[in-house]
Amino acid sequence: MKILIAEDKPTPQTQEREVKDMLIEAVPMAVQALIDIIADSEAAPNLRIKCAETVLERVYGKSGQLLETSTPPQIEVVMAKNLKNLAK
Repeated sequence: MKILIAEDKPTPQTQEREVKDMLIEAVPMAVQALIDIIADSEAAPNLRIKCAETVLERVYGKSGQLLETSTPPQIEVVMAKNLKNLAK
């Protein structure tokens, strides 16, 4: 058993970097797991869909949220010369 003395203890920054390096190394396995689940016809459909959504969001980003409104949005254009009047 090795006893760590103060100067041997890893700093929080070193520990954080080591953990990040471990996670980076695991990325290919995580991606392959998602692909395997998507391709597995015996996996639960909701799990396959969730994995597919995860892959698509990582590649293309999340889609914008569509809002349903009963009235069209109104846009007000303010000209620079009218800003003084609005500020009062």
